[in-house]
Amino acid sequence: MRHEQPCKLYRPSDDRFVAGTTCDLSDGGVMVRLNQHLPIVPGETVRVGMGPRRSDGFLQVRDMIEADVLRSVSFDGHTTLALRYRRSEPLRGDGLRLAFTGTWRGSSR
Repeated sequence: MRHEQPCKLYRPSDDRFVAGTTCDLSDGGVMVRLNQHLPIVPGETVRVGMGPRRSDGFLQVRDMIEADVLRSVSFDGHTTLALRYRRSEPLRGDGLRLAFTGTWRGSSR
């Protein structure tokens, strides 16, 4: 489902947070457009989280959802990522809503 909302991506490989916007959201993953070029490759593991307002960007890493990068396309100073959540079951309904308000706990990291 097409859904635009402020989000934040955490990349553990360089301990970096990057702001972005969701483009598409589903119970199994999300497409994110980052506000800058980020050299990231399919297969990397990242964490993603979002809140209703840009000021909700103060999510802790433990509150973000772990996801695998499926696709990465950089163009015109931005990077768009297709991410698949690393959960045994897809998020649905209230679980999906809670995951993106910082109240859902993903993996134990």
